[in-house]
Amino acid sequence: MIITPNMHLGFNCKDLEKSIRWYETFLNCKEKFTIYYGDMIPDNEERRNSMPKERLAYLESVKDVKWIVYMEFQDAPGQFVELFNTLDATVPHVPEEHRDLNFTHFAHTVDDVQKFYEEVLEKGGKDSVVHPPMPNIDRTFAMWLQDPDGNRMEFIQYTDYSMQKIGREMPGNMTLSEFFDSYMKKQQS
Repeated sequence: MIITPNMHLGFNCKDLEKSIRWYETFLNCKEKFTIYYGDMIPDNEERRNSMPKERLAYLESVKDVKWIVYMEFQDAPGQFVELFNTLDATVPHVPEEHRDLNFTHFAHTVDDVQKFYEEVLEKGGKDSVVHPPMPNIDRTFAMWLQDPDGNRMEFIQYTDYSMQKIGREMPGNMTLSEFFDSYMKKQQS
């Protein structure tokens, strides 16, 4: 069996159209397809008659409302964010990184985290920034955003010394502090 990278991540949205615009603007996603609530109404009369009447009436009342929108990453074809327009969702879930046992974030790689950060700011995304670019303990550079519903995402730039590339051992016995210092010197020049 082969397991491929993420195909999609799914999120319930408080304001679907706002979320669509956010993913288009900041993550270069485009709407691939939409499923409407009415698509759940069986076209076969026998199946429709077997559906609970309350459920059928509800689906009829919202049949033209978007239910799921698949947003495809233009820089990673075949990978999506699945946005749900869950009409009855009312309880916000904002992960608490150090206390929550559920989902906390997802991550993407970028080739230049500082440039990505500047692009987010240029597009008006200051309020979406959770943490600006900074060196990480795993010898990457990262920044954090959150979407309109508080879903957090990390954007990582690998370095030649990133643990994801070479493991824990640092060539030349460079310490983590020395790595951070060299990063800060580059940022100031």
